[in-house]
Amino acid sequence: MRWPLFQPPDGWRGFLADVAVVVIGVVLALLAQEFAQSLQWNKDVAAQRGALRAMAEDNLKVIAFRRFQEPCVERRLAEVETIFRLHRGNQPILRQAFGEARALDARIKGVVDEALTSNNLGLPLPTITQKDVPTEEEWGEAFCRPLIHSDGK
Repeated sequence: MRWPLFQPPDGWRGFLADVAVVVIGVVLALLAQEFAQSLQWNKDVAAQRGALRAMAEDNLKVIAFRRFQEPCVERRLAEVETIFRLHRGNQPILRQAFGEARALDARIKGVVDEALTSNNLGLPLPTITQKDVPTEEEWGEAFCRPLIHSDGK
């Protein structure tokens, strides 16, 4: 038994031309799709980069503000230290809280310096001035108001 051989209606040359047109069409469609996805990806990456940059700038402002507050924190901790020195009750729980506050302040200082100097994504360091400090109404109690008089009483 013989199998009938397929014969294209326009001959083999016409068949190969049709196949070539289909292949070229598919390749062009795939290239167009790849190009469109590339454009969308670049747009998405740019949007995410902008959001991350804005978040990093906000974080640097917060960290720079903490550095600006450092003199007040140091002054407040010195006052508490004076209170302990003058206090005759020798209450260990308060001394432990002071030690924890000192240790936490030291850790925060280290993080602030590291973030502002080397982990800043190349962003310019924000400058914090007195005008950036919240008013007393915004802050509640004045943050830097001394707890005790300068003479230690």
